Amino acid sequence: MVRCTAFFVILTIVSSTASGLDEFLLKYRHRYLDIEEADVERIGEFLTSPDPEERGEAATQLSMALRKGFSSVQKFVPRLLELLKTDSDQGVRVSAGRALFDSGDPRAVQPLLEVASDTSLGLLLRSTALDLLSGMGLRTPEIEEIAVEELDSPDYHFRSVAIKVLGRSGDRQRLERLVEAYLRHHEQPEEAMKQIERSEALGGGTAYDWLSFMYRLASAAVLPYPDLLARLVNHPNCQVRADIAGVFFHKLDNRAVPILVDLVKASDPWIRSQAIRGLQYLGISRYKDRELILPQLVVALKDALNDEYTIPGKDGKPYRVLADDAYQALIRMGIKVDEPPDLKESRVPKIVHP
Repeated sequence: MVRCTAFFVILTIVSSTASGLDEFLLKYRHRYLDIEEADVERIGEFLTSPDPEERGEAATQLSMALRKGFSSVQKFVPRLLELLKTDSDQGVRVSAGRALFDSGDPRAVQPLLEVASDTSLGLLLRSTALDLLSGMGLRTPEIEEIAVEELDSPDYHFRSVAIKVLGRSGDRQRLERLVEAYLRHHEQPEEAMKQIERSEALGGGTAYDWLSFMYRLASAAVLPYPDLLARLVNHPNCQVRADIAGVFFHKLDNRAVPILVDLVKASDPWIRSQAIRGLQYLGISRYKDRELILPQLVVALKDALNDEYTIPGKDGKPYRVLADDAYQALIRMGIKVDEPPDLKESRVPKIVHP
């Protein structure tokens, strides 16, 4: 599998070695929380260094100084703007953009927008610019149009930023494009994205898993639009329905119930597991309509007691883990039910859901 570099771990895109850095910058490299305001002036001088590694490192250190509330950094905003707009090294431009974001200076908006829309630039630089604009809380047609164009970007991080931007849009036309990309993600999964392995620092999994998560979060954006919502609720893909059911039950919305009840019978054990836990969540919550929906929950969970999915259990015996999930859910909901004998004999203290 392709090992993907941890994007958020990289504070600046510079050489992986520190051999070319001035000793003063080395003082704080990878020790950014120790930066002192008395050193800001000296750090800022390296923004004009002929060495791109030093320019990038200086911008990164100033970014942290801004996060620490050092007002003396503000005098370097004009130079950071210049670096963002014109530096020959795209890594330096990334670092300058991050520092400008931390500065809160509104003059950064237009150059960030220009960078994000410039298709001649690298994907990392452009996606960073779009992410920073989104982080500023800006929702403009220009920003959203860039996001629409990058929903199929070959760079998974750029895609995830585009999903995040459009999930906050509220514009029906752009949300429709988001829904189309979301459904395409599940209907025609890209093997290339499944082969990109994310670092453990980012939670592991693959790029495909991360995009699935981002789409799941963004799916809540369609709730105000019944026609778009219906495309998800009625979609044949179980994961799509599970995603929107999750949106419903986190809002304690009755519309989660029929979807979850149906998904208890899905062919994928992971989907069945999600459905069982969703039904339990609704069953034990202080939901105002709990008594109204309880009969449906109980019937579905009792049916799940017959689930045949197994993992190795006690003494190597087959352990029907999803059936046990359903049993435990019923018990937590206060429903009296006989414990299946095989669960008592095979149950293990700690289980891993499929």
